[in-house]
Amino acid sequence: MHNRLQVGIDFSQKRADFCLLFPEGQPLESHVAFDNSYLGYSGAKQLLLDALDDNAFDGIDVSGEATGYLWLPFFLQLAADPELKLHDLRLHLLNPRWVKWFKKCFAEDHKCDAKDAFYIAERTRTRRPDNPWVPPECLALRFHIVQNLAREKCYFSTFLFLKASAYRRMQPFSNVFGVTSGLILTQQPSLDDLAALPVQDLATQLYDLSDHHLPDPLENARKLGKSGRPVWVRTPIIPGHTDTIENVRAVARFVAQEMPDAERYDLLAFNNLCSAQYERLGMEFPLKEAELVRKEEMEAFKAAAVEEGAPNVHWSGATRLEEE
Repeated sequence: MHNRLQVGIDFSQKRADFCLLFPEGQPLESHVAFDNSYLGYSGAKQLLLDALDDNAFDGIDVSGEATGYLWLPFFLQLAADPELKLHDLRLHLLNPRWVKWFKKCFAEDHKCDAKDAFYIAERTRTRRPDNPWVPPECLALRFHIVQNLAREKCYFSTFLFLKASAYRRMQPFSNVFGVTSGLILTQQPSLDDLAALPVQDLATQLYDLSDHHLPDPLENARKLGKSGRPVWVRTPIIPGHTDTIENVRAVARFVAQEMPDAERYDLLAFNNLCSAQYERLGMEFPLKEAELVRKEEMEAFKAAAVEEGAPNVHWSGATRLEEE
């Protein structure tokens, strides 16, 4: 039996729970918790050095569970510590499944950070991993970080598309992940609210937000105004209610002037297909005597909307056949 101090660490976002075992498995320290921070590492290091000084151990095995990357800062500091290197420090990173299977060798127990550290230390003590963990070279670690960052950017871009599909296409800023763009997406009102601002007001707001670094804030404002969530506006043409040129002109003018994120304006011709549903419900259809709109009328409505500047105007629906 090697005379080595056995240390198990259970990492969480806020804490690092330690358990120290003698080589024969008796607990030296059943549970000691430290913050998962540099200050917490300093306290943990002192605990290990005191245990090594008070007992004639030949070395120290430190084991942690590979839970995300919560273990990495601690392990990097342990590996680089010159005082611990003098005690033949060996680091072991355990697959969480190994620990889960190993716990089945014991009586059923509730999950507890204080006890999990014991299982981690005991697993290494009784079944040492084939190879100790060694810190990756800087180039390999940098590649791994860049790879993860690229994946997170792709993940973010997916949600950005759902929030504002035109944002990447319009490129209101040269770098989507730049400082000003980040502030717009995370700390400002919704893109729809920003896009609704007058262009000059939006340009002033962007210029101040960028700490006066934008060379052409007016152009940024124009592009951002077109980056909101796309909207299709529809006006049903209902006889006796909305079937006037004045009404269509007023709505189309509003869309053109007040809704810069509108991509399309649809005019929907009235139909009486729902009259049968009213009859089944025992209700009178209020427009049962209304006639379908003529094709010439729909074309006139479309022309009026185009004249007012509404975007991408279309009309659809059944129309009344002319009598011979």
